[in-house]
Amino acid sequence: MKCLPQTEGKINVVTEVHWTCFVTQEQDEKTYAASDFGVCEFVYRGGNFVDYKDLTPDDVLTWVWSSGVEKSDVEAKVKLKIADLLNPPVVSLALPWSQA
Repeated sequence: MKCLPQTEGKINVVTEVHWTCFVTQEQDEKTYAASDFGVCEFVYRGGNFVDYKDLTPDDVLTWVWSSGVEKSDVEAKVKLKIADLLNPPVVSLALPWSQA
């Protein structure tokens, strides 16, 4: 997270959060992994404030989801990536004339 060292009488004010949704799935003794990521920017304008040292993952994710990132869309996107790894919609084949 990026922070302003001081603003509006507060210290270590979060201005930017880099988030990642990472999922793994086991199938046929293999592990498949997929992720999605993004960046959210914030401007503190007074009001409610949580000291940086007291922030929790739930606090920060609440900010991310309330900033316009749709949790259900992110989760669906990552699930689709896993599904595509398990059952690829497109495959690369060797050239037919180069097979022995």
